[in-house]
Amino acid sequence: MQIPWNKLEKKENVTAFALVACTKPSSSGEMQVELHYEGDEDLVGLILEQATLILQEKVAEKKEG
Repeated sequence: MQIPWNKLEKKENVTAFALVACTKPSSSGEMQVELHYEGDEDLVGLILEQATLILQEKVAEKKEG
């Protein structure tokens, strides 16, 4: 999987960012996952944790109705 990381537009005042991408699952359910990030690794970890919480909330809301 080749993602053109260099073509991502970076905004002013952004201290760190993370981008996660994956391929379609194979017939056995496997997929390739890539993570690209810039900035302090601890801050990127917090970004990913917060993003996971947001996604979990959205999934729960969708299930509820």
